[in-house]
Amino acid sequence: MSLSINSQVPAFAKGFTEVDTVANVQPFANLQLTVAHRYLNGNPFFQDSSLFVVGGYYRIDDNWGIGVQEQYEGATGILEQQPLLDLSRLVELGGLVRWHHTRQ
Repeated sequence: MSLSINSQVPAFAKGFTEVDTVANVQPFANLQLTVAHRYLNGNPFFQDSSLFVVGGYYRIDDNWGIGVQEQYEGATGILEQQPLLDLSRLVELGGLVRWHHTRQ
């Protein structure tokens, strides 16, 4: 299991806050699960965000593996991305990628 937390907070009155947290668990030799969260507030270039990512990767054999990832934006309540990838060969197998774009 690994846990990573990266953060940036304003030292004075100016600046923005960003906190990235990622947890990886490998319960079996051929299975890896990932949970992540990215919080962004007050950045002058990007909208405030609370992004949740959940995914996993299963290695079938030396040549094949399958990965799944869900990406949910908590600030807007939108499920943004659902890719299905063969990560062992670094090519997309024809899975589903659904993007939801909003304009403001």
